[in-house]
Amino acid sequence: MIGQRKVVFVLSLLLLSSVRSSPPEEVFAPADLTRDGCRIFYFSGTPYEVGLRHGRILAGEIKFLKKAYQDKLFAFMGGGLGKRLFLSRARKLKIPPAFKEEMKGIAEGAGLSYDEVLLANTFFDLKKMVFCTTVAAEGRDGFFARNLDFPGLGVLHKHTVIFSFPGEKGSRIAVVTFPGLVGALSGMNSRGLACAVMEVYGKGYRNDAEPYAMAFRRLLGSCATLEEAEAFFNRNSTTTGNNLMVRDARGKAGVFELEPYRFRLRRPEKTKYVFATNHFLSQNPDGHRISILRSLLDHDPPPTGDLARKVLRATVTSVDNLQAMVFDTRRRALSLSAGKLPAAAFEFTPLGAPLLGLGVVTGKKRALLVGETGKLRSL
Repeated sequence: MIGQRKVVFVLSLLLLSSVRSSPPEEVFAPADLTRDGCRIFYFSGTPYEVGLRHGRILAGEIKFLKKAYQDKLFAFMGGGLGKRLFLSRARKLKIPPAFKEEMKGIAEGAGLSYDEVLLANTFFDLKKMVFCTTVAAEGRDGFFARNLDFPGLGVLHKHTVIFSFPGEKGSRIAVVTFPGLVGALSGMNSRGLACAVMEVYGKGYRNDAEPYAMAFRRLLGSCATLEEAEAFFNRNSTTTGNNLMVRDARGKAGVFELEPYRFRLRRPEKTKYVFATNHFLSQNPDGHRISILRSLLDHDPPPTGDLARKVLRATVTSVDNLQAMVFDTRRRALSLSAGKLPAAAFEFTPLGAPLLGLGVVTGKKRALLVGETGKLRSL
């Protein structure tokens, strides 16, 4: 019965997604820096200051997406009654104080209530509907490829943004996301650690844990290696089941199979490749996308950019492929396709470390893109 309800829910969202909606141009916020349509915003200061600037700059898009996206989702789930139920559950979650302050800043800057921002940032913990694929190749010249697939209701695919946030001890984080969100579904830090999430169904729910996207941003803010990420999950838990692909600057990669009360780290075995979709591999070893990945990777081909893009194109799901990206963790670089559907079918824009705010290393000098101007400052 649960599986049938999930299928009906997703099919309804797909039907609504087929009706494309074009937001007015004035809704789109001008970025600190734009490269081939990819908008990048650089944030600094306290969590509240980060959120306040976020809310002020992107107020039009945040309000538009609330009406054209979030409110329509809740129309499928009991309307106002369903929204109140989700909000009561969201208030029980274990949200770190820094993210509470950042969401308060967004709410004030955008002219919304804190509860509205809270709901937008915890909705995916409370209702699963994400279908994604990741592949990482180990080794110095390997890659980390990621599809983000879920129903965008005809509007969300146009609103991809990149936020460059401060991390811990002078580090920076680049997150590929959407206006109004504080967590990380896909991102990389200035120390070369990248991660991307895939929701896993049927693993239960923990109402007193941290929203998973917030936990993953904290991971990016504090960790540099796969081993440090493993130690992070030994100390922290999240709300529900997920696969989290992680790759570091050394080229070490693995999938954290996360449940509310435990996790397992899965590493490459017979080849240099490790991959994941929306199930733990042991429980769905012959799924459709897994079979495609095996056919492309089991003979251990060289990890080229062409192969990364081929993998992404081959594993697009029936829901909207909102974003497709390839991380180069050694160089702290990203190639991103977003704004058209399916994203993996279109050109990828290369974005180097300076554009992402992740720094460059030249001799003993390190440079970072920080602040509100998008200008390169040497440190």
